[in-house]
Amino acid sequence: MRALRCVGCGPPPVAPVAPTVTAVATMSLPIIHSLVDKFFTVESGDGGDEYKLKGDLQLISAHGGVLPTYTVVPEGITLYLIVRAGLSATNHPESARIAGTYAYLSVDRKNEDNYISVYGPGSLIQGHVLNFNPLYSDVTPRSEINAKRPNRFTPRGLLKWKLRKGGRDYKDGFMCAHDDEDCLKKAMDYLSDACSDNLRILDLQKIVGKELWAKLSTMNKQELLVFAETNSIRWDPGDNLEQMRDHTIKLRIVENYNIEYITYVELLEYIEKHLDIFYDDNFDQIYTKEELFGGSDFGRFQTRPRESLFHLSAVLNRIAIAMKTDDSISGDWFGHFCRSGEPLDIDTLLACQEKYFEPLPRDFFKGDIQFEGVSDELRRESSLASKSETANFKGTVDALQEYCQEGGGIPQIDTVWYKLDSTAQREVKDKLHDIHTRLSNEEPVSLTPDEVCFIFQLKYHLQKQGLM
Repeated sequence: MRALRCVGCGPPPVAPVAPTVTAVATMSLPIIHSLVDKFFTVESGDGGDEYKLKGDLQLISAHGGVLPTYTVVPEGITLYLIVRAGLSATNHPESARIAGTYAYLSVDRKNEDNYISVYGPGSLIQGHVLNFNPLYSDVTPRSEINAKRPNRFTPRGLLKWKLRKGGRDYKDGFMCAHDDEDCLKKAMDYLSDACSDNLRILDLQKIVGKELWAKLSTMNKQELLVFAETNSIRWDPGDNLEQMRDHTIKLRIVENYNIEYITYVELLEYIEKHLDIFYDDNFDQIYTKEELFGGSDFGRFQTRPRESLFHLSAVLNRIAIAMKTDDSISGDWFGHFCRSGEPLDIDTLLACQEKYFEPLPRDFFKGDIQFEGVSDELRRESSLASKSETANFKGTVDALQEYCQEGGGIPQIDTVWYKLDSTAQREVKDKLHDIHTRLSNEEPVSLTPDEVCFIFQLKYHLQKQGLM
């Protein structure tokens, strides 16, 4: 008889209470995230360990790209992003595209390069723009889509990713032998594969056929024959049109109708009529299917300005609001969207040149975050998810604001830019107050690189004076 070992009964991978600024600054032991503890129970047997998911996963499924800004993960939410180390589908070194799904792009991917980075509540993360277009083909209002070519789509939205629905039939667990397998790595690969795109074939000829049948069903026999003649429908030898039933005429027309192309308008009209297919399992209490469809760009950023699409900051904010009144929504979300574009990472922050304060030393971001089962060689040291300073960004802002509200001064400000130290003091505190207010008002947050630099350089400046 196998014993049940509840691995998930251990401590959560992200501490529920963020450490203070002082604690983070002096922390010597790394924070370790365990995805196994969080998402699996393990049953031990003679042949090995059977890992089973505790339940379905929640998934932000979209196309995406990074923005030249930062945002902060709201309270109660943890974001898990699947990382492709070193083998990016685009230019971003942390592309979230999944192994196998994009084989037709002829990009070499190695499964051993998978791991999952964790952004807990209060974490700093780069801003993203999201597009909930379910299609994989670029189409524009001028497009004529080849109906005979296979077209792919996947359900988009904020999904309750049910592993045994809609053709996904994905195993809800895996076996790991005691002696010959890296079980932690296998668990991470399992989660990566489970969250990958469930590609489905969009049969445009069938779509047109259904629409055509609906149109023909409104016609009488004479109108059907006129339509057939107008569209050069081929009849079988021996067909007696006078005696043929209306139903048979419609079948002949659909079978012999020349369906080569479908227009952009026809395609979008079909998607709009079948939102339950293209936004399957979406949490409508966060964003309705109609909102996702109406706010998406079916030209993949080509026809609609990026600013008008969904931003990750707004999506996370919507989730946080919905969680307050709906217990069925968990705070754990896997992000399945591409992260193409120029990264803002630790190296970006080390180049900070805020006018009041000295540059940050390289060892400022020394607090380390590790991911169970991921080697140092694989993990990106410059990732925002890899350092405790960026993981506790909201806690840092809160601590700085508290220090200033209690009357703490900011000595030795570089006043080259100003004639009076009091002017610089006031501007520093006003800027800090503005950032703190924006992070505390439960609205979507967007921070510029200069604003993030300001926070970290202010903290370092006070640390040097022994004030924090």
